[in-house]
Amino acid sequence: MIPPELWIAQSRSMSYNAGVLLVEGRAWLIDPGVFPEEVDVIRKFADGRKAKPAAIILTHYHWDHILGPERLHGVPVIAQAKATEVIAEHGATIEKQVNQWLKDNDVRHDGGFRTPKPDRLVTERLKLGGLEFIAAPGHAPEGLVVYEPAAGILWAGDMLSDIEIPFVMDNLADYIATLNELEELNVRVLVPGHGAATRDQREAARRQDEDLAYLLDLAERVGRAVDAGASFEETLNLCADMKYRHREFNLGPHRLNVGTAFLELGGDAGGRKVGWSRFE
Repeated sequence: MIPPELWIAQSRSMSYNAGVLLVEGRAWLIDPGVFPEEVDVIRKFADGRKAKPAAIILTHYHWDHILGPERLHGVPVIAQAKATEVIAEHGATIEKQVNQWLKDNDVRHDGGFRTPKPDRLVTERLKLGGLEFIAAPGHAPEGLVVYEPAAGILWAGDMLSDIEIPFVMDNLADYIATLNELEELNVRVLVPGHGAATRDQREAARRQDEDLAYLLDLAERVGRAVDAGASFEETLNLCADMKYRHREFNLGPHRLNVGTAFLELGGDAGGRKVGWSRFE
């Protein structure tokens, strides 16, 4: 059973989770989305509890996580500090991705989507309104998680999913450091950006252990391959028998992780774009 101060709304698309944390009579809206009517339901939930929205929290700026702010006028946006750099460098690409998604899904949008700018930035850690905001790079440089210590609720963004492996879309070393930091929290309720939430502490710990073990194995194997002068294809073969959840579903992301790690650890891909960088 999910605690009453937490409300999760799962989208009909991508097993995507948006939600509300009710703390001290205020509503903190986390990654509201994806479809317009789903964002509206989140606002109506807060209104129905007579909880004034305190802020919109964006765990990162991948396109599926930033569709809410423009439908929630007047609510300030909290993001991790590197979001400003991401917007400056990739804002046009993000807007192109969102506008293509709107078109593909027949979602009406007058004037086109514009990337929301944050009103408050979190550098490393911020305590505010009974919550802790923790910078969590690795999946994305601007990654941010939200922790409510009283009930032990961790909203983990696109990490610690039951259906996805870690998507190392930014930096392997940072991802490992982030999971090590999150391990220090007393997590009793875990909410991933995609997949099922859990209040089973053993399940939450299992995801943490499995994801960290996967990343450490990835770093060891790819590092060994790079040190031996292996090609990218040879490195892929070396990582082919690694253990990770839902192998068929996650084979593509796993191969992309290998590519990202290969470049990060000094591998030479001959000028080819390998890993997640090819989607930038």
